[in-house]
Amino acid sequence: MKIDDVKLYPVAVDRRYPTVTAGPRGYWEGVKRSYFLILKVFTHDGIVGLGEISDIGDKEFLKPSKVDMLRRILKRTLKGEDPFNIEKVVEALQRTPELIALLRDETNFRLVLCAVDNALYDLMGKSLGVPVYKLIGGEYRKRIRVAWVAYIRDPKFLVDEIQEKVKEGFEAFKLKVGLNIKQDEERLKVVREIAGEEAEIKIDAQGYWSIEEAIKNIKRLEKFNLIGVESPVSREDIEGMVKVRSSVDTPIIEHVNDISFGLKLIEKGAVDVFNVSTVGCGGIHQAKKVINLTEGTDLECLLGSTLELGVGTAGQAHLAASSKAVTLPSDLIGPLMYTDDVIKGRLSYENGCLVVPSGSGLGVTLDDERLERLAEG
Repeated sequence: MKIDDVKLYPVAVDRRYPTVTAGPRGYWEGVKRSYFLILKVFTHDGIVGLGEISDIGDKEFLKPSKVDMLRRILKRTLKGEDPFNIEKVVEALQRTPELIALLRDETNFRLVLCAVDNALYDLMGKSLGVPVYKLIGGEYRKRIRVAWVAYIRDPKFLVDEIQEKVKEGFEAFKLKVGLNIKQDEERLKVVREIAGEEAEIKIDAQGYWSIEEAIKNIKRLEKFNLIGVESPVSREDIEGMVKVRSSVDTPIIEHVNDISFGLKLIEKGAVDVFNVSTVGCGGIHQAKKVINLTEGTDLECLLGSTLELGVGTAGQAHLAASSKAVTLPSDLIGPLMYTDDVIKGRLSYENGCLVVPSGSGLGVTLDDERLERLAEG
């Protein structure tokens, strides 16, 4: 089986409400729409692998000229390659100067690597007639516990949101915080009262706090019995993380996108939980390597998200299904946060869990009608 062609499809999908996080945009502005490139990788024998360049932050990348340039670079690099040689293919992409120059930053680069990685695994699974999880460790779990992610918004809107999710069976929640500690406290109170004492609640400050603010604020919020605080300070400040972790009782969670950074966190004793994702690491293959770092340690793992559509979420689901170390509720809510999707049907959520697709490859099929309706540009 050899790769023969590559196609990209720009799409735009509205979020169910504008999502606000701690950062320079301020409280009242938020992300209303997300942009994606859906990837199809074709083989000479007619198999098509799917990938998703998820939640692209810079709409400039959806311009026809840039999409075509990216398509040509990917086709030139991938054509003639065997999808099973994923290590070789990923290395070739990492060494492609034109791709590096086009994408400009590490985040975009890893999003593209992730899409290609997912498409390669989809091709492997389809060619063998097995789900992707069978290729990366097997089925450790059929369902993935999910934490509903609530963004920064007025508590009166939060009440309805949390009540709705509790009715749907969610027992874990992640609350975005950081802009106003008084409002953070009010919103946490709402979530705890509605979700109940048994609910698992974590917060995410997006690295917005200083070391002193983080320590003070976490101590103030620990009365809500949190299972974790994600990114309390800048991820670049490992010594700051160490100081925060040693000063509070709540476990510290941080995004880990590569082996080198993970080893530094382990060496310094900076965190309790790795937040790992396919989109952050550049695909299933690399994410699995990062997760495996936690073996033989006391560290736990969860899967983070940039709010993927169905194709990207399916890739995350297969990673979680095959990874024993993913013990905490993961943030895989993307398909529920968007008003539409590009796949036929919807991924299934039952009682606060994401059901792992069981079909061959990623287990999802593109809906051409939806793809055309959501086309951008």
